[in-house]
Amino acid sequence: MRLDASGARIFKINVSDTDSTGWGDCVRIYELELYAYKEAAKSELLTGKAQVLGVATASATTNEGPEQAFDQDYGTKWCTMKTPSWVVFDVQDPAYADRLKVTHAGGATVPEDGTLNTNDFALEVLNPREVHRWGLLALSQEEQTAVMADDANWTVLKSYTGNEENVTDDPVEAQVAGRIYRLKVTDGDDNTWNGPDTVRIYEIELYGKRPP
Repeated sequence: MRLDASGARIFKINVSDTDSTGWGDCVRIYELELYAYKEAAKSELLTGKAQVLGVATASATTNEGPEQAFDQDYGTKWCTMKTPSWVVFDVQDPAYADRLKVTHAGGATVPEDGTLNTNDFALEVLNPREVHRWGLLALSQEEQTAVMADDANWTVLKSYTGNEENVTDDPVEAQVAGRIYRLKVTDGDDNTWNGPDTVRIYEIELYGKRPP
């Protein structure tokens, strides 16, 4: 039986009629189980208001900084001519990440050549057993950078090797509700133009469920 008891905390069971043995008014109840119905949380975009906390390498130009990967615009990009590189971002509230979508060079509003897509990269979450998010945010900028650069402080949620897709869009399994994440690129483009190994990421979209 489903009951409407929204917001209730204290309940009473009223027994108006006992057993029918005839030799005494006895109540024999072995267990009472009351369940609360909770609507499942829906996955939502976590990076809509993401704040960039740090980046490993300088951008190629002043208008191609890491913030461009979180502006919900497939016509702007984060570009750096050095790998390995990473960007650390804060989604403001803890959430269980369940989907990662990354738009690479070939998936832009005005597509670049597919050979410029990001090859090897990974999504990581700050490991609370190593560094708590409040501890990180309380540090100086120099101390934060050292913590963000240390691989021991991060747990890999999803990794890619040899990617050739213009847009990667895949499920993610997270065991902890994370707030601070790192996207680390270890191999940028195919380097067919004989230049430096370059990162060209137009958008990073992380989805997940926020705890109640």
